[in-house]
Amino acid sequence: MARSFCIHEKHDRPVRRRQGRRDFEQGQTITVPLKNQDGQYVADETTLDALEAEGRVVFRYQGWNPNGSRRDIAGIANPAGNVVGLMPHPEHAVETGFGPDTAAGPRSGVDGLGFFTSVLTTLASRGGHA
Repeated sequence: MARSFCIHEKHDRPVRRRQGRRDFEQGQTITVPLKNQDGQYVADETTLDALEAEGRVVFRYQGWNPNGSRRDIAGIANPAGNVVGLMPHPEHAVETGFGPDTAAGPRSGVDGLGFFTSVLTTLASRGGHA
């Protein structure tokens, strides 16, 4: 079974809603499986500073950084905010019985579903256009 961990948004200022996180609240902690031990987000300090200043770091590892990603980055967005790339696997936490263990019981975690409902909500609000 995949190991679970928490990721969250961490910003000093409000940021606009993006497709991948519209159904999450700023600062909300979610738990989704991690299915890799290697791989990490790597960038030079100038790039990291720019991503932070532009509010493009949209998810971070909380409490435990499993792969050494710089500044605990778990997900970033492109400048337009319509593409989000991340290392965790939200697709493995969308249905009870297949997600990570939670206080509610084994394999009961469905926090990943918010990624996909966020995309659908955004598309519906735009008449089906990204």
